[in-house]
Amino acid sequence: DGRLGVWAVEGATVGEVLVQPLGEIAFDEDFFEREQVPGRWETLRGDWRVGVYYDPLQKLADFAPGACWYEPGDGECLAATGHWFWDSYRAEATVRLTGGAGGLACHVEGDDALAFVLSSDDSKARIVRRDGDSWRALAATNMPVDAGQWYRLALQAYPGRLVGSVNGREVVTAHVPEALIGQVGLLSLDSPGSRFDDVRVRGMRGVAMTGGAPMAWESRGGDWEGSGDLLRGRTAGAEVATLRAGSWTDCAISAQVKTSRGVTAGLVAHHQSGDRAYLFTITSGKRPVWRLHVVSGGQTEKLAEGPATAAAGLMTMTWVGGKITCDLNGERLCRAWDFRAAPGRAGVYVSGGAATFTGYTVVEPERAPQRAICDAEGTGAKVPALQEKVFVRKIGGLWRAKSGRWRAGQTASGPTITCDATGGRGLLRFHQVTPGDPRVVAEVIAPRETEQFGLGICAGDEPGYAFKVWPGDGVASLMRRGEEVARLSDLTLGGGDATVELLRDGVWVVARLGESQGLAWRDDDPLPAGHAEVYTSGSLRMSRLILTSDNALIYPFDRPEADWRPAAGVWGDHSGMACILWDYWMSGDGREEPALIWNARPVRADVTVDVQVSEYTEGYADGAHKHFPYHDAKVVLCGRPAEPDSGYAFIVGEGGGRRTVLLREGVEVASTDDSRFRIVMGGHCNSPRAGNIRASVSGGRVALTVSGVTALEWDDPEPLPGGYVGLGLRGCRANFRDCAIYPDRTWLGDS
Repeated sequence: DGRLGVWAVEGATVGEVLVQPLGEIAFDEDFFEREQVPGRWETLRGDWRVGVYYDPLQKLADFAPGACWYEPGDGECLAATGHWFWDSYRAEATVRLTGGAGGLACHVEGDDALAFVLSSDDSKARIVRRDGDSWRALAATNMPVDAGQWYRLALQAYPGRLVGSVNGREVVTAHVPEALIGQVGLLSLDSPGSRFDDVRVRGMRGVAMTGGAPMAWESRGGDWEGSGDLLRGRTAGAEVATLRAGSWTDCAISAQVKTSRGVTAGLVAHHQSGDRAYLFTITSGKRPVWRLHVVSGGQTEKLAEGPATAAAGLMTMTWVGGKITCDLNGERLCRAWDFRAAPGRAGVYVSGGAATFTGYTVVEPERAPQRAICDAEGTGAKVPALQEKVFVRKIGGLWRAKSGRWRAGQTASGPTITCDATGGRGLLRFHQVTPGDPRVVAEVIAPRETEQFGLGICAGDEPGYAFKVWPGDGVASLMRRGEEVARLSDLTLGGGDATVELLRDGVWVVARLGESQGLAWRDDDPLPAGHAEVYTSGSLRMSRLILTSDNALIYPFDRPEADWRPAAGVWGDHSGMACILWDYWMSGDGREEPALIWNARPVRADVTVDVQVSEYTEGYADGAHKHFPYHDAKVVLCGRPAEPDSGYAFIVGEGGGRRTVLLREGVEVASTDDSRFRIVMGGHCNSPRAGNIRASVSGGRVALTVSGVTALEWDDPEPLPGGYVGLGLRGCRANFRDCAIYPDRTWLGDS
């Protein structure tokens, strides 16, 4: 951030000067609008085409395709989109290589470009720059790259730095000139037939210490000197040095910190005049200690502290929407919540000696959209249910009225969810329990001052957590089991719309009204999982109601998912023809050998997995179609990918559809032949056509429900440790969709 101006020399005349902000960078591409793609993407090198998957019957009937992607030809292929003046942005794409190398390009301008690529030939991730007719590596790292496997690539491009990530993990960084601009692009190097899909580009803000000109720092005391990517500070007392790069709200601050013995040093966020700041520090010594505290007017308030595993290293403090997380050398030390911070500067802190800071960066993290368990927009639209040719409404079907009259549909003010309370009470509850850490968000339209409204989570026969708002009194209360545990006063609703949130994050229960008004309360004895709720004392109008889980892994399978790794059988992102109203899924083929696919992210021992499974149907070019039997549908918890029989394996329809069994490390420990859980192919199609499987492990209690009915429960005297989640089937084909992996509440996480 800085001032703007005009530079001129003798003989020049300056006339009108125009300064204006440019629009936000926001671009998404899934390549489904096949005819318009060449208009949005300019081919700069090689050949590009839209790849399309059709079931033969879909193609005959001119249905929408099952999947689309962008596909390069031979040799070097480069396509670009966006504007020449783009400078700082975050680009993402899902990529599957056939060989060679490929990935994301940035700062594309004519023949000049940089790129982040994966190479399947030598298993490396590189940041490269075009140098004449070739690409020169600026940075590289070793990592396994398998041709035929999907990867989610992300590239952060901001002044002086590029950061490449794979599946959410940063793998390579490079220093680059600070004034680069240009379009975003896709690059393929000798990887014809590769697939690029689900491109997403968003503007970002970032500042980095580089090997170029030193950053501009301000300090009140002590000795500070900077050169390239290093800043050194020495002070007898306690001093802060802050960047001149404006103020930050959401920010991720990172640096390599090194101190002498007995010195306290670290990172600073939200620094303001008047000595207010948030500090994440480490005090070196025989037993290093880390601290997170806020300083205001000379007073220090400790938010969290603990023993540090090292006296120096890579320190990171991230602040997003009031949530603070602190890491040292990649290890999470704490998470906390605080809503008191105002925008301020970022910086570093030294007390009682000398410290050096290298590789200092500040970036504004994106509040990436969380995939929803249920997103009810107020339109009243129906969605497919599990049963054949059955639709349900989100309000009324998935969110069910316990009291009052709830409905959704178009109104004069747009799509609206409306409640008229009965006897002073209106209660809406989600139809099934949400495990783990739920979050419910309601966008309330002009709440009435005379009527109370609120949200609830973890509710059952007894109340759970509730956030109750009294608009007329300007008060909101956080409740646990019906008792107030925290309160917000002097609320300002302003007579307009209000976004209300209630969530659990490990041991924290967090309630928020808008961006700036919120509270967080620590519960060292968290309540068990329960239902999400909305309630009102009178009438209530909402434009949107969202249920999700921040710490869950949610996979609709409406796109290629890089987290899932096939281990056996044949797996497809979209294939076949679904006759049960599904329009997205992942299909497995276990006819030749048992099919098994693993999620790449390890989970703790206590976990719940939800997934829907359905029959497989196939369409033909002559207009006919066929249904196939499905059975032996498997969900694995606490498994080990190298051992296909490991973990707890729940099998629905085992033995051709007849039994439901639980295997522990390949040995059957529980079973049932209850007819409610059988899968029968009768004539034209199966019964049931589809089902929901919920498998869980909690403290040694292993349980399975099928379409909401308890099928198996078993207590393991020697519970298995954590591991991986798998899906599979045997002797058939089947479709999977809407998979969610929830950490159990017994994992409290860091505090």
